[in-house]
Amino acid sequence: PTPEQMKASLVQVASQSLCCDCNGVNPMNASINNGIFLCDVCAEVHKTFGDQFSFVRSIPNNDWNYICYLYMELGNNENFRGFMEKYSLLAEPVAIRYTSRAAEYYRMRLYSLVQGTAFELPEPDIVGGRMPLSKEVAKVEEKKESKVEKAGAYVYSKGKVAFEYIAQKGHEISENQTVRSVAKKTKDGLIKAADVVGGAISNFIKGFSNEREESRKTT
Repeated sequence: PTPEQMKASLVQVASQSLCCDCNGVNPMNASINNGIFLCDVCAEVHKTFGDQFSFVRSIPNNDWNYICYLYMELGNNENFRGFMEKYSLLAEPVAIRYTSRAAEYYRMRLYSLVQGTAFELPEPDIVGGRMPLSKEVAKVEEKKESKVEKAGAYVYSKGKVAFEYIAQKGHEISENQTVRSVAKKTKDGLIKAADVVGGAISNFIKGFSNEREESRKTT
């Protein structure tokens, strides 16, 4: 198939699939080395893991070669989730799931399928498969939390400045008392909206922090 045909085929499959991590609809991103489809939100989380654990690409916005296409053809969400279920890893935070020895084994086996080579390594036992490859889980969690914190602070600060600027310009468009009154209400409303957004981001960050602590307790 041509690159255009491969992309069109994957877009069609993705449009009929759910995100492998959250079951969101229309997952137009691929974790190629895991052979799974991801929504935009989960794809951003996967990018914090590093390409070793999840090589993420947008399906419609990236070019596709036959090797990458085969990963998605021979992989798929159902196969990956079925293998993770054997190790009770679907209930674990995604950072633990994708940095586990079971996930690494799955990626190695999928690589062999794509390359058409024999794969003779035995599956890890249940205890061994649930273990992290090394200390990568802690590194991934710290990196993920740091990026989320920075992103949240940036969005909040820039968003609030933008809201204030828009409201101020509205205040300046006329000396008319009625318009100035409306502008003031608009400004107050937008600043309040920014505070709500900031609060939501803050709660989101706290959730990640709590998840990381829970992950460390279980490992």
